[in-house]
Amino acid sequence: MATHDVPIDTAYLVSLWLEVCTSIASQQLIMTGLPARLSYTLGFFLCIFCGSLYVNLSLRKNQDTHSRMMFYTIVLMFILATLHVSANCYRMIEAFVIEPVFGTSIWMGTLSEWSYVFKDTLLVSMEILGDAAAIYRTFVIWGRDWRPIAIPCALFIVSTVMGYLCPAGVSWPTRASYP
Repeated sequence: MATHDVPIDTAYLVSLWLEVCTSIASQQLIMTGLPARLSYTLGFFLCIFCGSLYVNLSLRKNQDTHSRMMFYTIVLMFILATLHVSANCYRMIEAFVIEPVFGTSIWMGTLSEWSYVFKDTLLVSMEILGDAAAIYRTFVIWGRDWRPIAIPCALFIVSTVMGYLCPAGVSWPTRASYP
């Protein structure tokens, strides 16, 4: 049995977050389109991930190198996506429950906060991993010819550098940061 109780405001926020992120049936109550699409996307991603796990693990002995690469890519992308959604939940609890002293909008607008940099770095990592998988898949489909992926590789390098420079650039505190 737990030795401490969860505060009611934290419990309400976490339950609302879980309802919006994982329950498709609850989306009939939400009138806006964005939370519904988010829930459907996460639900579909979870179903596709579980189906991919089943197929890949049941056909383990018949896999080639390409299949193994794609399998490890989807597992890593699922882990990154789960961490990103969890970091957003942490930021929500931090802004609305733990740090309301400075104001929610001030805390959420502070880009040098470690949790903001962490969640953006996770998002950039997931996008870069997806781009790399698409480039690799194109490379394999085109018979391991480098010509079709030359421009995507150059754009991938630029995207990687800029993707990680943006969270790094906002991580340095400015005078506008709260104490």
